[in-house]
Amino acid sequence: MNNFFREGKIRAAVRENRCRSGIPEWVRETKEPKWYFYQWTLVENPGTCFENYLAVQLAAACSSWSEQGHGRFEVYYLRDQDRREVDFMICKDLKPLAIIEAKSSLQSWPSSLVYYCRKLQVPGFLVYPGDAEAPVQRKDALGWSVPSSRFLPGLILD
Repeated sequence: MNNFFREGKIRAAVRENRCRSGIPEWVRETKEPKWYFYQWTLVENPGTCFENYLAVQLAAACSSWSEQGHGRFEVYYLRDQDRREVDFMICKDLKPLAIIEAKSSLQSWPSSLVYYCRKLQVPGFLVYPGDAEAPVQRKDALGWSVPSSRFLPGLILD
């Protein structure tokens, strides 16, 4: 298992308060960066496995968008000094574009997702494993709870 962790890791970069453009100064670098693994199928916990899967998909989408010339896209782990955290923040040219929380099932929005949607004034998504028949729910004017089978195809740009 140790080789898996050494060979398969990708870092979800954390934006630090030195960033001048777009990312607010109150977003701090964490002492422990969050790590994700390309081989998400080897992760035993279903919630952690799904989060790793989504991390790889988002990283691939950001890389693709950047390579296609749509801007500089990056995925970050978001956490502030009050320990509020969201799994992913997608940025375009260092400006927050959307925030995403991965959950193992459809559930109510975590308070940190609501907080960051309001604070950053960007849409939020609670993404959970589900097929095309799984429900999509609107969360006030903040964003959506959406199954991965409907969220992930939306990452492909024409």
